[in-house]
Amino acid sequence: MPNEFVIKTNHDSGSVWLVHKNDLCEFDLRQKVDKSLELVYGVEKGEWCYQYVKPAVFAEEFVNGMYGEIEDYKFHCSKGEVVFVQYIYDRASGKPKEEILSAAGSELNIRLDQNFVTGSEFRKRGVPKQWNEMIEVGKKLSVNFKYVRVDLYITTKGVRFGEMSFHPMNGNYRGSGQKHLGQLLSIDRESRKNAFKIEEKSQ
Repeated sequence: MPNEFVIKTNHDSGSVWLVHKNDLCEFDLRQKVDKSLELVYGVEKGEWCYQYVKPAVFAEEFVNGMYGEIEDYKFHCSKGEVVFVQYIYDRASGKPKEEILSAAGSELNIRLDQNFVTGSEFRKRGVPKQWNEMIEVGKKLSVNFKYVRVDLYITTKGVRFGEMSFHPMNGNYRGSGQKHLGQLLSIDRESRKNAFKIEEKSQ
């Protein structure tokens, strides 16, 4: 292994450890990983699908972002199309910033996550040269899903994949733009409404 790398588990949220070989306490790390692997994740939050993922641990390379700190490009997709992009950066400041973008890379001037400050860095820098590559990755990975968020990063070594999330924020976004953005998703709302009506009558 290199001097720096990352240990992750595949079935939950937040089980990520940056490992420095010179400072590694293997016993302590093993305890943390084992505790995470024993966790049945998702049921208590309503993220039911994650309980069916077979827990595993893996290692991956440690990468740096193009501008130092890693910045998140979260591609919210539906049936093989990128609907909008959530760009998050400046996490290390304690006041992370967010910009909501169209698939074409234009500002939507909408806020999604109330935990983030509205930023302007993307507008200043312009669309990165890797944009079309990331759009294609988002399309290919989301083609079989009505909704999924595909997380990608632009690093000094190129575009890297982070994860796919089916329940971002447990579905509890409270930003002012969530209703507008939700309408962009390819979901059959009429059949859902009819299903609820049938259920109400049966009760």
